[in-house]
Amino acid sequence: MAGEISEIADISEVFIVAADPTESLLDIRSMIPDIDLPWQPATPSAGLLVDLGIKVQSTKLVLDNENTVVVRYGYGRGNSKQWISVLSSLMEQEQQAED
Repeated sequence: MAGEISEIADISEVFIVAADPTESLLDIRSMIPDIDLPWQPATPSAGLLVDLGIKVQSTKLVLDNENTVVVRYGYGRGNSKQWISVLSSLMEQEQQAED
């Protein structure tokens, strides 16, 4: 799993955003695996969770370079291999569009 987590970090930016308004940045940081990852903890701005349709914790969203949601995994859905595949495909599409 650590290898898969590192692979995600190599191909994308990852933000861990609190769904619980009582969680602090320190609380969120403590949830990030204890390996060298560039993941950023964040608290949501007012309305962000509603705007993105997030109703439960552990929702994973993949956004394209225009911040459009292209894939959504709800609580207990998806796995790291699926996320890596989606992120890799999205990056390939964006690179092809640039060429």
